[in-house]
Amino acid sequence: MPDQTSSAVKTGSVQVKYADGTEHTLPIHGITQLQLIRLADELGIKSLDELKATEPTLQMIRFMTHAAAQALTFEKIQDVWNLKRLEESFADMEQVCKVFLACVNLSTFPRGSKPESQTRKQTPYH
Repeated sequence: MPDQTSSAVKTGSVQVKYADGTEHTLPIHGITQLQLIRLADELGIKSLDELKATEPTLQMIRFMTHAAAQALTFEKIQDVWNLKRLEESFADMEQVCKVFLACVNLSTFPRGSKPESQTRKQTPYH
C-alpha cells in the first residue's frame, strides 16, 4: 500500500536545539490546505488575516506551535508530537519557529504574491 502523505505532502528535516543543549535533526512534513483549515478551526481562527502582524500575537504563537507539532508527527511510525513534548524537548520558542518555517516551506498551499513583485522596480538603469 503506497504512502498517501508522500504524494500529497513533501518531507524533509529540520535541525533544532533541545532543552539539554544537544542538536537534533528531526524529520518533518508539510501540511495540506485541509489540515491548515482544520487547525485554524480548532484554534478558533475566523480569518487567516488574524495570523498576519508585525509582532507575534498569542494567536500566531498558538497556530505555529500546533502546526509544528503536526509537522513533526508521523503517525505511521507512532512518532507523535504534541504541545507537551515540544515544551519538554525544545530549548525555546525559536526552535518551534524553525520547525514551523520548515513546515511552511514543505507545504503545498498557494502563496499570495507580494505587491512589490507585481510592480516593476525603478532602477537608475531603466
